Amino acid sequence: MQQVVGSLKQREFEGNSNWLEEIEGLLRSPWMDEGYFKVEIIAQALPLDGNGTYQRYAIKARADEGPQYRLGRIEFRADSKSNPNRYKNNDGVTVYRRETSDDGGPLTVTLTDPPVFSAEELRNLIPLQDGDILSAEKIRDGLAALGQLYGEHGYIDFVAAPLTDIDDEHQIVSLTIDLIEDKQFRIGKIEVSGLDARLQNALAWNIKPGDVFDNRMFEKFFETNQSVLPPGASMSKNSRLNRSMGNGTVDVVFNFSPCPSQ
Repeated sequence: MQQVVGSLKQREFEGNSNWLEEIEGLLRSPWMDEGYFKVEIIAQALPLDGNGTYQRYAIKARADEGPQYRLGRIEFRADSKSNPNRYKNNDGVTVYRRETSDDGGPLTVTLTDPPVFSAEELRNLIPLQDGDILSAEKIRDGLAALGQLYGEHGYIDFVAAPLTDIDDEHQIVSLTIDLIEDKQFRIGKIEVSGLDARLQNALAWNIKPGDVFDNRMFEKFFETNQSVLPPGASMSKNSRLNRSMGNGTVDVVFNFSPCPSQ
């Protein structure tokens, strides 16, 4: 909590934003990482001095901790179909599913495809054991690890959507993680512009057409060729991906012109 409060004291917020709600969310995080899954924070902002540009506030917050929860079980469900529809999961996060009900009602889709990877391999990426105190931070770390695993094997549109099952009587939260896998992509064409022939020939290539697309190797390309590429070149600024959903390929376009097109 001291770390969170110390960080908040260095922050600035837009006056027309929901800044007090954001502060409540940040203050909630220490409890969420210690199993207090239903903690409620109610904060009040008391105005202090200002200088015409900035207004300072003192924050008074009350915490209703609620019970401490432990992890029950984690299960995985997969959906590998393409052309997804959007829906919001139990946490209000927009993810993707493939079908809607015929009567226009709520989405009712059962994910039954076996995951690409074994349940054991997926489960080992979540740094919590059954019965451990539930930690939102460790769940987030696990979801990030799932994204990395799939991204390294060509599943560039992968989404992991956690759904919670709360047992208040036994103070247990179980998770079902929907794995929206989509297509596995291979590299199609590789195009380079903005470098002269000498520099292009000096590039070290660790990716080639036909390879399964690997986010990690894509990033490594920039690290390996740092001495050849223009200063400040990066994956986000100087590259883009053009997907071809029909044949499951992705063309990689590198543009090192002074003002690369977006």
